[in-house]
Amino acid sequence: MSKMGDTAGKGQGKVPFVRILMGLPRSGKTTFANAYRGLFPIVSADEIRMLVHGQRFWADGEDMVWAVRNIYLKMLFQQGVSFIVDETNTTKVRREPIIKLAKEHGYKVEGIWFQTPTEVCIERALKDADSKLIPIIERMEKQFEPPTEEEFNSLAEIGKEWVVFE
Repeated sequence: MSKMGDTAGKGQGKVPFVRILMGLPRSGKTTFANAYRGLFPIVSADEIRMLVHGQRFWADGEDMVWAVRNIYLKMLFQQGVSFIVDETNTTKVRREPIIKLAKEHGYKVEGIWFQTPTEVCIERALKDADSKLIPIIERMEKQFEPPTEEEFNSLAEIGKEWVVFE
């Protein structure tokens, strides 16, 4: 058994899952995902940017980053393994393609919504000397569309009072 309580995937007798993380930058998504590194593959556009360009955002390379990320998603779905998507996924439009692919491949779609307050996300960015992230956090807060139970087979909410990753 894994830390998450399941070992879904091909050959294990269970339906594979995709766990879609949602929340503002610095809300705790990556810290959460990293707790399962080595147990489940983690899909992260930020990680692709770091591997290819050495920084978290790369304006000139965004089309390529998302193309690589989509290929990676398709490969994992075709392999039938359970995995985690560690991205902000702040809008339904951003989540829909992942959910559609998951359903086409017979996956269970799990959502985890990190509701860390915006102020805490900003404090974390400042603590990490990453003030360039503040306008991004504020923009994403304004565009955020809360996930719905209709989108997912299961939806967990990490509450506003839950502020661990300090």
